[in-house]
Amino acid sequence: MSRSDDGDPQNKNRKRNSSGAEDSSSNSNHPAKKLNTGNDVKKRPVGRPPLNKAKGSGASGEENSKAGLNTENLGHSDSKDKKDQSLSLIKTTEQECIPVEESYLWDKSRIIQYQDNTLWMHGILTRAGYNGVCQALGHNWDLEEEDRDFTANMIVHCDIKRQWDIQRLERSLGKFLSCSGNREDDYLDDLQSRNVYKDTQIYGVPTLYYAVYSRDVRKVEKWLREGADPNLATNISAALFVTRQCIFPVNNLPVIAFAALLGEPKIVRMLLGFGAKSSVIPSVLRLPYIKPQIFQLKSWEAVRREFLDNVTTNKDTEWCNDVVFNRLRKCLNLSMRYDLHRGDSFKVTERHKQFAKSPRWDCSPLFRARFDIVGQEFGLKKLLNHVLMMTEKPDRGVKPTVLLFAGPSGHGKTELAKQMERYLGVPFHSENMASVKREDEFFGPHKPYKGWEDGSPVNNFLADNNGKRCIVLLDEVEKTGIDIRNALLVPFERGATLSDRRGGSSKMDISKVIWILATNALDSTIMGFYEDKEPITPQLMAKEGQEFGVKMRKTLHGVFGAAFTSRIDLIVPFFPFSPDEQAVLADLEIGERKSQFKQPISLDPENRKLVGNINLSMEKDYKVCRIVARSYMVEEGVRSIKREVDNLEKEIFDQYLDASEDAITEEDQNNETEYTLKADKTQGMVRVDVGKTTPKLQLG
Repeated sequence: MSRSDDGDPQNKNRKRNSSGAEDSSSNSNHPAKKLNTGNDVKKRPVGRPPLNKAKGSGASGEENSKAGLNTENLGHSDSKDKKDQSLSLIKTTEQECIPVEESYLWDKSRIIQYQDNTLWMHGILTRAGYNGVCQALGHNWDLEEEDRDFTANMIVHCDIKRQWDIQRLERSLGKFLSCSGNREDDYLDDLQSRNVYKDTQIYGVPTLYYAVYSRDVRKVEKWLREGADPNLATNISAALFVTRQCIFPVNNLPVIAFAALLGEPKIVRMLLGFGAKSSVIPSVLRLPYIKPQIFQLKSWEAVRREFLDNVTTNKDTEWCNDVVFNRLRKCLNLSMRYDLHRGDSFKVTERHKQFAKSPRWDCSPLFRARFDIVGQEFGLKKLLNHVLMMTEKPDRGVKPTVLLFAGPSGHGKTELAKQMERYLGVPFHSENMASVKREDEFFGPHKPYKGWEDGSPVNNFLADNNGKRCIVLLDEVEKTGIDIRNALLVPFERGATLSDRRGGSSKMDISKVIWILATNALDSTIMGFYEDKEPITPQLMAKEGQEFGVKMRKTLHGVFGAAFTSRIDLIVPFFPFSPDEQAVLADLEIGERKSQFKQPISLDPENRKLVGNINLSMEKDYKVCRIVARSYMVEEGVRSIKREVDNLEKEIFDQYLDASEDAITEEDQNNETEYTLKADKTQGMVRVDVGKTTPKLQLG
């Protein structure tokens, strides 16, 4: 693709040498670098890399010569021989892509050309097109030979919740495993040791990239759980293109950057949770997370200088070219930047991982919780370290673990307990203690009193998980009476003291139970410390955290008594959110509404959805979110911010309702409308602007 020299700040100083070639030696003190585009073939089908048959792949030469996808007549299954037809259903249309010439590292004309176009992956059909292929294939899913295009579409469009889809996908992926053994026995041993999620590629692109392209966070999690590397970086420029016309110029694209370019914060968070490095994203685009340095650069020349001086010279970010750099400027929203910051500031070391991978109990997934909780870094670190200590002391006598989560409502106590259930993969039971008044309501009546055979929810849960690791959350524990607290003293101290109230004679083993007590009893103590010491930094807590812990425990003595308090192993404080964290919460809430509005319109009476096909965006997200965050109240926590975002949702609905007097029709199902949230600083409010309506883009 030839590019004009318009807009290139270095063009004025370029000279021609005697042979007519451009000479950049007289440019600025930062000599221009050549960009290796990887396009050694001048013309070939859009996005198609050179097709080299992998050793041992079993791909035929005829199959490797296929050029793409032909979606004509998809969905018609009247062929007499579907088996012969299956591999020919997916054919790409021969197109000529405009060759990408070598250029200087910063080319303004190229940046402008690529900055707003939609990214596509080669050979991926729309959902309707894929369903048409599946219908034509019928039950002939076990293709005799590997079919790259069809398998790529399976990754993008399959339903990860359906076991049949997973089995079918794994069979197809298995055909792409290449083995190094020469003898048949070596070949089979090598094949069994390979992983269809980690070790497979399609046209040289690891299949994790196709999972990311599906925009399905559960699918990405499946790949990562099965061993795919979250720090993959590979050349996918030949499989990635824009507006179906030209190859997207990028080499060695990290998979986390790919997720960011697609505008998928949940997938970015998932990759970080599995160990992706934040440092591959240029720091100027993400730090400080509330308003990165890039937003403070006012001129095009300042942006160019920052890119040339700091991005191209950094080992972690040297992969990033001018096009990707400027697209990331727009794609990295506030919640992504916060998660990337969290990856920098809340590190998990190799020693942490070693302790977590205990042969008795693998608790390493719990490290991912730091990306699901906003703020609360001090409490999270204390909790994680305590859990790691538990892995080294699995036989703590017979004493269960008793944790107390303390802090104002709406600041993450219940959410963290639920994340512990999710990541530790253990049974979970929650009990609101405000509604439990007597000991026999909590544990169940003794035999032969009325109702003894029914037990109680807590009693039955402990009996069902006898001797197993599980979690019991007691919410609002400060509202319990003295008789319930006294009844808990012995179970908190020794784990083999309770009998099943439904008539069991032997004692239940509850030594592996993790009791979590959530309370507001320490609100005044926590708020007083926060108001005196804010901001709550790691440096502050390193100096004063121990003394603060003693103060909290003394306060608990006055609320619960010394006997009950002494059985609590760890107190985890939850502080109010800082102003920047409040803005992050606003962005997360707006992001949830964005996903809901993006859903397609449906006129089907059984699945009616009249509000949809809305592309919601923010202009200068940090300004919008700071205005929304003004609604934050410590007493309500995140609920106060959620209510303000609900008001914005109502305003969007009002404008959607008044957009036309006509009823919504099938034509509206094929269009989408731009809605933009803008900060009005003069009025101190967020304004909703309605933009243009355009044909809806289909994934493919």
